[in-house]
Parts: sequence; structure tokens; C-alpha cells
Amino acid sequence: MNTPDEPDRLIRRRRDVATASFDDDLVALDIEGGAYFSFNMTAARVWDLLAEARTFETLCAQLTAEFEVENEQCRIELRRLLDEFETAGLLEPDIS
Repeated sequence: MNTPDEPDRLIRRRRDVATASFDDDLVALDIEGGAYFSFNMTAARVWDLLAEARTFETLCAQLTAEFEVENEQCRIELRRLLDEFETAGLLEPDIS
């Protein structure tokens, strides 16, 4: 498995995962995998950004511009979240 913060690796969410918003949360349903996920506001924003293929650095730059978070903390939390997405099978296979 590639690490999400490899400089040239493009990351994109699976396009066949259905989503719905409820208040400040986002629910994703992986029909193929038979699982559902609930994302808080920050994770939902990352999910939205991943509608287009992006690099880890691009994602981190976008998030630090939108949220009050230091770059290093963003990198740690984003890496953790992307690892969770990948482990859950929510990301497209390596598209770089």
C-alpha cells in the first residue's frame, strides 16, 4: 500500500460510494462493500475535495487555508484520515 503523502501520488475517492448530508455530518454508503461511514465536518470536507484527484500536498494546503490548523498538525491528521479511508476501501486504486 502506498503512503498517502507520497509527493506525486494522486488521491481520489471512489465514485461509486453514495453520500448524503445530515446537519453537519456526511454519511457514505459503500453498497459494494456493505458498509456505511459517518464523517464529521472536517472529514466531509476532505471527502468533498477528493471528488477530484489531488495530491496530499494540495489537500493539506487547501485545508490549512480553510481551517485554523498548523501545517504539521494538518499533515498528521490528514495522513491518519486518508489511511482510514484507504483501509476502508473508500479510495480509488492508485491513479498516479
